Amino acid sequence: METKVNLENYYTVGWVQAAQGIKGECFVRFYTQAPEWLDHMSELLVTKVTRPCIDRLKKVNSDKMISSEEVLEMQLHSFSKIKPHKNGYIVKFKTVSDRNAAELLKGAMLLVHTEALESSKQEGEYFLKEVIGFEVIDQANNLSCGRVKSFYNNGAHEILVLDNEFTGKEVPFVDHFIVKVDIAQKVIHMNLPEGLLDL
Repeated sequence: METKVNLENYYTVGWVQAAQGIKGECFVRFYTQAPEWLDHMSELLVTKVTRPCIDRLKKVNSDKMISSEEVLEMQLHSFSKIKPHKNGYIVKFKTVSDRNAAELLKGAMLLVHTEALESSKQEGEYFLKEVIGFEVIDQANNLSCGRVKSFYNNGAHEILVLDNEFTGKEVPFVDHFIVKVDIAQKVIHMNLPEGLLDL
C-alpha cells in the first residue's frame, strides 16, 4: 500500500543504487559519509520520482526536498539490517524478499522525517542538515564566505556548497579547518587555506 505523508516534513538523504545478492538486500548511497542519524532509525521512506527530479537531486548544489508533483510512488519501508559496505550501505527491507523485488527499488530516493535530522542540541553536537543556511566565516581574514546551500561527500570528506559571489563555491568541512560551529548564532567559524575561494 502506498504511503501518504506531508513531503514538507521529509528530506532526501540518499538513493537505492542497486540490488545486492539474492536475498532482497539493497545497496544504498547517502549524501553524507557518516549518517549518524541512522542509529535512531528503523524505517526509510522509499520514493520513486520523475526523471527530471532524479537529475536535479544528482546535482551537488541542489535542494534535497521533493514536491508531490515529482513523486510517482512512495512507501515507508522498515528495515531489519543496515551495515556499511564500500562507499555505501547494505539495507535489508523487511518487505523485500528477493532480488527481483529489490531490483524494482533501483533508483528510488530515500527520505527521512526532518525530526530525525535534528540533534539533541548538546554542546558541539549537530547533523549536517542543520547547518544549511549557516554563514561561513573565514576567521583568518575576518571574511564572510557565504551561506551553506547544500553539502555532499566526495569520498574523502564532507563538502559544504556555499551561496556566494566568489569563484569558489565549495569548502571542505574537515576538523583541520573548523574552528567552531555556533548553532545559536547559525555561524560556522573556519580557518581556510589562502586563495581557496578564488579557485
